[in-house]
Amino acid sequence: MGIVVACAGCRRRRICAPRVREICRTGLASVWHFLTRRGWLWCHLGGGALGIALGTLQFATQRWRKQVWVHRWVGRAYFAGMLVALFGATALIVTSPAPMAIRVAFAATEAAWLVVAALGLVSIRRGHLGRHRRWMMRAYLVTLAPVVFCIALYAAVVAGMAPSPATTATLLWASWPVPLLLHAVASGSADARGQGARLGAAPAGTGIARDAG
Repeated sequence: MGIVVACAGCRRRRICAPRVREICRTGLASVWHFLTRRGWLWCHLGGGALGIALGTLQFATQRWRKQVWVHRWVGRAYFAGMLVALFGATALIVTSPAPMAIRVAFAATEAAWLVVAALGLVSIRRGHLGRHRRWMMRAYLVTLAPVVFCIALYAAVVAGMAPSPATTATLLWASWPVPLLLHAVASGSADARGQGARLGAAPAGTGIARDAG
């Protein structure tokens, strides 16, 4: 579907080179194969859209301390929607005529979401709230991987790159590790600043504590 978006954008801008146009025609023709499996396609698209919407809502409800049940039920619905999306995606991958590199890249994205979401679920079951929030943020970033992939593919085609199987697979592989890496760097930087602020305030508090003792 990302190829469809990218090619449509190029057609509007009229910037496709002949080779890119040919690849776009091939990609658009392959989309027909997806349309012959509408059930799996709608499972994937519907569940994914629900997951993105409910994942966003989760961040708004996580601080509703008086209505914790809302956050819990939204979280359960988020997991259910994503499992439906993964079920549809798995069926599409298994029956897809796409090159193996692309199918493996899609499957890796599925596996990444399952791992980080499972770690988030285990964390909250064990009462580790902070760890749960970190893992669920990572799960949401992986949830957004298809959106990141479509944007990256569109940008690549607009830049004149042909959406070849190798390019498509590379962008798929980058669509979730790169956001996770950026999030890890940003979180580490924020933690370091917070720790530095606490250490800067520690000597005064420590001295008072020692005098009192």
